[in-house]
Amino acid sequence: MKALGALVGDVVREKNWRHRLGLHQVFVFWREVVGGDIARHAEPCLIKGLTLWVEVSDPVWMQHLQFEKTALLEALNERLTAYFAENPPPGNAPALLDDIRFRPRPPLQGAASQADASRRRHHAAPLVDSQDLERFERVVGAIDDAGIRASMKRIWLVSQGRRSRKADT
Repeated sequence: MKALGALVGDVVREKNWRHRLGLHQVFVFWREVVGGDIARHAEPCLIKGLTLWVEVSDPVWMQHLQFEKTALLEALNERLTAYFAENPPPGNAPALLDDIRFRPRPPLQGAASQADASRRRHHAAPLVDSQDLERFERVVGAIDDAGIRASMKRIWLVSQGRRSRKADT
């Protein structure tokens, strides 16, 4: 009988998720690449295929970012290229982002939503139950690659934050 962590590692290799997880490094280095001004008004929320979806605070910023789209895409792909050079996924050369789409940030209501918005702006990790975090870390602990473990943890934390935001509404 295989340990759950070993099975997760096998699935990651079989499905070539290492490349997909690598693309999600955009969430980690977003602020560094785009700068503080843009990061305060726009944040990545989803990668679908090779398209990065970014939530933007208001229509003025959305229009501004539309003009900056090509430069942003080039800067993000340059950073992804450096990441993949250090952490090459198996197989062919990894595909990079081919588009950025902007959408308005959903309106927030109430005090809990304002606190949530503040947490999102400062890219703080969502509040998660320490036992859930320990269980998750035990499961991914069997994965040999530290980069994959870290990426999976970041994705899990984002999903936990989204789940708690949905529960608040």
